[in-house]
Amino acid sequence: MALLYIVAYVCVAVCLGAILIRGVRAKRMPVHLRWELYPVAHEKGKAHHGGSYFEELDWWTKARSKSRISEMTAMGAEILLLKGVWEYNRPLWWRSYPFHLGLYLLMGFLGLTVLSAILQAVGICPTDGTCPVDRALGVLILLSGVIGLDLTALGSLLMLVWRLTDQKVRDFTKPAHIFNLALILIVVVVARVAVGLEDQAFAGIRGFTYRLITFDLAPVAGGLMAVAILLGCVLIAYIPLTHMAHFFLKYFTWHQIRWNDEPNVRGGKLEAQIVDRLGQPVTWSAPHYGADGKKTWADLATSDVPEEKKDKD
Repeated sequence: MALLYIVAYVCVAVCLGAILIRGVRAKRMPVHLRWELYPVAHEKGKAHHGGSYFEELDWWTKARSKSRISEMTAMGAEILLLKGVWEYNRPLWWRSYPFHLGLYLLMGFLGLTVLSAILQAVGICPTDGTCPVDRALGVLILLSGVIGLDLTALGSLLMLVWRLTDQKVRDFTKPAHIFNLALILIVVVVARVAVGLEDQAFAGIRGFTYRLITFDLAPVAGGLMAVAILLGCVLIAYIPLTHMAHFFLKYFTWHQIRWNDEPNVRGGKLEAQIVDRLGQPVTWSAPHYGADGKKTWADLATSDVPEEKKDKD
């Protein structure tokens, strides 16, 4: 049984390491082509009508004011409610939202389980039934675990059927999409069956988490529960390595592309980044653009349009 704990430690390390590495890479990526689609959520006093600081007379001479509350509100609506999907693809929302809500609840379940284990490990809240905080955590763990598993199973099944049967999305569905949804469905179904048969109150999961953080490698009660824990650990390590890492990479999409409205001023940081990108060779294969892998963006932006292109126009 010590092997199960070793796998868990490795999977947690892989998960955290992948998030850190991919986050750093995203942060260090070259300047993007900005969307500049208004309203920008952090625009204070103007976001409600789609305005920006460019409306101000002599805006470049004035200090900018941003609203982090508006920004967090917009992010919360998108993350927790899938607001964009609801507005632009309502049929998909009914399939996707149970899936995402279930995953959010399972993330909360893991967080609460770890918190309970930490409180127990430091002696603040023993699990002998006398601690009101532990009782409250037990109820929250039970609700988030059961509902999270059920919703994730339902959502992953709906998404899987949608990708396999809807002709509109089949052409855009890759084997990885099917594999990921199938893997999540298998993991949550196994976990749900294990909970129903062997660990109805999640006492086994809580005990495993406690022993995991205290390095007590005692055997896990229940063979099916051990399998569920193993699959869950593998899934935790796997998700940040795939395109499903958008659960944290979206932050960079919002702040470095969608909401990036920093002005390009002479001698500023953004100007230096743009100049650096202009010196990058262009390797596009499109013949009409004239890219040969040696010419830079600056070369192509300042070169004449080919004669054949002029004739077509």
